[in-house]
Amino acid sequence: MKIPKIRDNELISAIQWAKADAEDDFCPDYVRYADYSLVASQHVPQLITSCLRPDMQQLGRLVVPRPTSLLTRDTPWFPFCLRITYMLLLRRLLPKLQTCLSPSCHSSRVENLDGGSYPWRAGRGVSAWARFNNEYRKLILDHGAEGFAIATDLTSFFEHISIRGFVAGLHTILDKSATDFADELSALGELLEAAALKGRGLPQNMDASRFFADIYLRVVDDRLRAVPELGYLRYVDDIRLVAKTRGAVLRGLQELEAQLKAAGLFLNSKKTELIDADDAEWIHAQEADHDFKLAECDELLFTATKTKVEECLRIACNELQAARKHGKDRLIRAYGNRLLRVAQFVGVRSDACQQLEAIALRGFRSHPGAADKWAEFASPALSQDGVRELLAILNAPDYNAYAWTNMWAIIAMARAQSLPAEAMDKLRTLAFDRAQPDYLRGWAAVAFARHGDGLRRGEIVDACLTDSNSLFLKRAAVVAAQQLHSIMKADIRAQTVGRDPMLSLLWEHLDAHPGYDWYQFSSRDFAEASETDKKMSFYEAEGLVKGRRTKFKAYSRGTNYDERD
Repeated sequence: MKIPKIRDNELISAIQWAKADAEDDFCPDYVRYADYSLVASQHVPQLITSCLRPDMQQLGRLVVPRPTSLLTRDTPWFPFCLRITYMLLLRRLLPKLQTCLSPSCHSSRVENLDGGSYPWRAGRGVSAWARFNNEYRKLILDHGAEGFAIATDLTSFFEHISIRGFVAGLHTILDKSATDFADELSALGELLEAAALKGRGLPQNMDASRFFADIYLRVVDDRLRAVPELGYLRYVDDIRLVAKTRGAVLRGLQELEAQLKAAGLFLNSKKTELIDADDAEWIHAQEADHDFKLAECDELLFTATKTKVEECLRIACNELQAARKHGKDRLIRAYGNRLLRVAQFVGVRSDACQQLEAIALRGFRSHPGAADKWAEFASPALSQDGVRELLAILNAPDYNAYAWTNMWAIIAMARAQSLPAEAMDKLRTLAFDRAQPDYLRGWAAVAFARHGDGLRRGEIVDACLTDSNSLFLKRAAVVAAQQLHSIMKADIRAQTVGRDPMLSLLWEHLDAHPGYDWYQFSSRDFAEASETDKKMSFYEAEGLVKGRRTKFKAYSRGTNYDERD
């Protein structure tokens, strides 16, 4: 790949962006790539070579279950060096492309480019989704008892994007400026082609992919915005159309379908729904009772006095029970997020964690596509009964169909204070099983090393290194080796750095953090009443609250709202 004039400081910034993007990875790194923060000028030449040579990297593919479907999504998995390249290209293109985002697109709005800081804060997608729903709700409210809407989304959006068509689309959108970025666009195409399956598919769960895909749909957005008397909103692949008449909203749908076909994309017929003012869904779309109640929880948690936090605990527990009774998975996750924040207060952690663990263990069985969320809920204080339940899930053929889900069960289980012998045996078996994906084997090895003892730790490290070119397993070997005695650890250090000199950064990071634990749940102290005059940033939400049209403050702190189903 040809990317001209890569400067040292530019590469360092791209590393920080890649680390920020990796916070919610499908396959989390053992130290969240914190070792790359140690990159200095002497490492840059070797790192640039790795970043510009996709053929030097092992590009994996992930099969991840969808959150609310029996189907899966197949996506390329970038090693970190190529993530750096992806972010470096994003940094160069973003100042020009951010102005090309459609006003109707809510999913990739750039928050901040000052000083080269990462443009999207952690968890911003959940609050952006809430704002998207709020704008849709206001459109419905403004039409009152007269109007029509269509809710739809795209079928396998990221998977269907043609890489050649995508790069050509960027050329069209940049117009005359495209010549200024010819090398960057060519490198972007080469990078994505290396990871694509038969020339199609952007890597999923990456902010850069979401932004580029949103730019790719700018032409579609513009054509829909030009349809007379039509309200149009989009969040990635979720689309809402609203109009006063049936004919207007159907003309909008026909134009949408035509424009998407021209881009090689298609609507999901099973999720395309026509809603009119006589439908119960029309009223339901206007309701904001839960958004209002979630905002109340956010205010209570921000105030953070003992009384306020206990009130948030009461509300979240009551709403969780109701959501579980009616099978409202989105609400279970949303109120579960509040409980997770309640659990930061040690004085109420036990009560919150009992609820969270019950949600998580049920979720691993019923909704494996949200396993990363269930692992987060289970982790603050997993009981020994919870460990045994997760082990039962790993051993049950009916519930361990996805290696990705099993990985998250292992991550949750390994965060417990101790593991029984049968759990250790299962981890050891998985770490040695070469038929399993590298990410599952690696996490099993790291979990075993954390809880294991003696020579069996050494065997686990050897299993990660033997006949393996996988960077994921080599990093697992380094992390697991921290539990070995100094002589064995020195030998492993020489082996791993000899195979990949950049692994010296991981060793140095772990040397500086001898009490390594990949999971440390944050804690907060209750606030005094005198400390509660601080203000939290908000935006104005609107909807029917207890049947009345109401405006209220909603908050954008990243994890305040749960993602879509």
